[in-house]
Amino acid sequence: MQKIICFLILITVSSQGRTQTAPDFTFTDTDGTEWNLYTELGKGKTVLLDFFYVNCVPCQTFTPEIVQVNNDYGTGNGKLRIFGISDRDNNVKIKQFDQSLGVNYPSCGNQGGGDTITSLYMSWFSFVSWPTYAVVCPDKSIAWNLPKSAGLPEIRAAIDNCPDWTGITTARPHSDFLIYPLPAKEHFNIKAENTGLAEIFIYDASGKEVSSLKEDFSSGPIPVSLTALNSGIYILIVKTANEQAIFKIPVIK
Repeated sequence: MQKIICFLILITVSSQGRTQTAPDFTFTDTDGTEWNLYTELGKGKTVLLDFFYVNCVPCQTFTPEIVQVNNDYGTGNGKLRIFGISDRDNNVKIKQFDQSLGVNYPSCGNQGGGDTITSLYMSWFSFVSWPTYAVVCPDKSIAWNLPKSAGLPEIRAAIDNCPDWTGITTARPHSDFLIYPLPAKEHFNIKAENTGLAEIFIYDASGKEVSSLKEDFSSGPIPVSLTALNSGIYILIVKTANEQAIFKIPVIK
């Protein structure tokens, strides 16, 4: 079985009640691609968790509805990512299931860590039946065991009600990076206090990735071309070995 990474669950208690943060996990889908929950949330994605198994009749009934939700939100290219998680099926069974129902999002079974993930979530949330659906917002808050009905309006509402991911703040200050000139026209530069390799991602206001590159700050400030982008507000994420920083980038053409 692929190595599964399970992270600390943070429980925050306030005078208004308890807010739970979804536990992180990593799985390998049936095509051999590795996915991590917090990585997708860090991109500004809202993640819909679909706990299912192949022979579950209600799962078979509602999976086409989940596929339609995925289609409506951009099939992974918009603000939403969907993970299918089975605790008992192997890759062959899941691929047959996916093909028969037109599933167009990554799924895993016990070969990819689905059993470990399911056990993790069952230990922290009330797990009543299959399918169980949950929506995790970019701030890592979770809406658990969402109702199942035609059109899945409760799930859609939970997705739409997630906080605007452009409001995410990083745990560390942005003082290590300087972005200039702003507003930007044809390009901007990223200057870092520390040297080293950086991954750079740009997203539009809908959360769609529009540009990405890998550069090394050892050579000095990194220029980022904007020639292919229109005017608007974009989100810049800079990831290094020690830090992730998020910026709003106004582009004026």
